[in-house]
Amino acid sequence: PVGLISAALFGNAGLRVLAIERTDGSHVRPRATAMDDENVRTLLKLGIAEEFLSKSLPAAPMQIVTEYTNKDSGDPTLLFGVQHPTKGVGKPGNYPEVIFPSSDKLHEKCHNGFRPGSYLFYQPELERMLREYLSKLPSVETRYSTECEAIKQNRHEFAEVHVGPSKGSWQKQSGGEWIFVVAENETKSSEILKTKFVIGCDGARSFVRSCINPVRDYISLDYDKKWIAIDIMLNNEEEIMGKKISSWSQTLCNDDTQCIIIPCSYCYDMPEKGRHIRFDFEVPSSYKGSKEKLQSAEAIQELLSTWLEPEDYKLIRATGKLRVLWIINRVFVPTFCLCISLSLSLPGFTEMARSKGFHRWRCMVSNFTYSILY
Repeated sequence: PVGLISAALFGNAGLRVLAIERTDGSHVRPRATAMDDENVRTLLKLGIAEEFLSKSLPAAPMQIVTEYTNKDSGDPTLLFGVQHPTKGVGKPGNYPEVIFPSSDKLHEKCHNGFRPGSYLFYQPELERMLREYLSKLPSVETRYSTECEAIKQNRHEFAEVHVGPSKGSWQKQSGGEWIFVVAENETKSSEILKTKFVIGCDGARSFVRSCINPVRDYISLDYDKKWIAIDIMLNNEEEIMGKKISSWSQTLCNDDTQCIIIPCSYCYDMPEKGRHIRFDFEVPSSYKGSKEKLQSAEAIQELLSTWLEPEDYKLIRATGKLRVLWIINRVFVPTFCLCISLSLSLPGFTEMARSKGFHRWRCMVSNFTYSILY
């Protein structure tokens, strides 16, 4: 939700903002799953921290395990484990006695006003809160189902942004799944808008970024592993959590499979609210080179079969380099936005990239607003 956060912070600072969103705002897939306590301070600045906390969960402790079972318990062999502190000032060694603290200590405050550690959240629900907040800001206009088609610049005065209706829309079906319907035979009219600055928060395939430089000049960090993220909703949490799936966040490491399992918050936008679980798999060698085969129902069931049967869950989502140039004149894509967008396709150990992005937006808005006004 980088674009929503940036629009909210700029609007909160009193700047006139136009936020353009290609979808109608109702279709959001859960990519981000966690943020740290510092980020909750950003939400506090916007006045939505209390609502966010009411629909978030404390992050589960983490284990790194192997598939080789413990002879005594039958559980996977524990290689390493970390628990988040739940009270005090976040000093090392201040750990909870149980995996999830009791409700009265769920958000016990530390030195910065919030429970130390991470919070698990459901991205569609957070974006709903942010959209409602934007609708109340008089200096912010949000246009949904609108696309940016072209950007032209005048170095010293303004940038021209050509916008028009989206080419299609996501529509929710009776079972809760979404399909993209392409618009047909509609009269498409474009509009030219003038603005002092254009900020691209439009994801890893950023159109704004392509306007700055169409060449894909990524920096290679020489990590060529392919991963697939699978988001599911449990049909019966009581029968599965702590039994088929650990209440801990787990990283499974063995010769054949690397997998990260994150018990997340709840799916608030489904017909029946259920627990959201994120699986991140390194793509097995048998599926490499075939995206269609990897994203088939059979492949997903096979990957999850170690833990779950098909009747245990509903599938929400399955999907499987850094830029050099990021600014020209009045059009720019903040580098941390690119890091966040790209990290959404990476395994769960990159949650910190998203958290840092939220924090840096808050710092940037203060400096950027001062530069514009003075």
